[in-house]
Amino acid sequence: MGTSRRGAESNGNMSRLLFCVLMISPAFGQTKEFDAASVKPAAQVEGFIEPIRESTPGRVTYRNYSLKRLLMEAYQLTRYQVEGPPWIERDRYDIIATKPRGTTSPRGTTSDEERQMLQSLLVARFHLVQHREDREMSGYALLPGKDTSRLHAVKEEGGEAAECSRSGTMARFAEMLATSIDRPVVDQTGISGRYYFILTWSDRPQIRTESEGAPPPPPPPPSSSSLCPGWTGKMPPLASNIFEAVKEQMGLRLERKGTMMVNVMVLDHVEKATAN
Repeated sequence: MGTSRRGAESNGNMSRLLFCVLMISPAFGQTKEFDAASVKPAAQVEGFIEPIRESTPGRVTYRNYSLKRLLMEAYQLTRYQVEGPPWIERDRYDIIATKPRGTTSPRGTTSDEERQMLQSLLVARFHLVQHREDREMSGYALLPGKDTSRLHAVKEEGGEAAECSRSGTMARFAEMLATSIDRPVVDQTGISGRYYFILTWSDRPQIRTESEGAPPPPPPPPSSSSLCPGWTGKMPPLASNIFEAVKEQMGLRLERKGTMMVNVMVLDHVEKATAN
């Protein structure tokens, strides 16, 4: 009888331990969310308006963002990796979200935490249902050209160059090109180091009538602060397309690589968010 009683006590202790584990476990897998968020359709403006993201320790703001652009940031995808109805790229939104207190970073939330919170927001406000699948897609290889001396190297000074806009490794440049041409691009240059990526091009014909308007202005150069050491401020001349710009302005080239497998997010269900 004594043995049976000890066994019962042991089972009871095990049950209490199991109960505690079950009660505690969800805390480890809690979904990170913003404390509060305002989602409103952006004002309709003719022409292209650059999306703007601003982040502080207590708040993050997305202005003039399409749902596709938000999904790209939340899940670290490129444009060709998101498939859904046409309006997810056409309709624009302004979002102001308040971050929770007591985050893991002394300066506020980390980038990973912000992406997780944005994912939760998109699911809640756009009623997002999605799945992932691999698809074959034609792509390009980024290769060295005949004159790579045209590359403008970033001079590392105390590690601050990493913060300079429009600069990075060749792998990062390949990602930027993939977003622009809407196709996968893999880095096969074999070039190490960090470089400025300032390209100017237009896919419109170079000969225009007055009614067609002027070509789009080139991107502004990086500020001449200590965060962009080595930048001369010289902008390259406008190229006829991005392929010519890569060749003429950076001494590199883009060549078709054939097909490759790409992981794609497919939106099974999504709704337009209403203002709150």
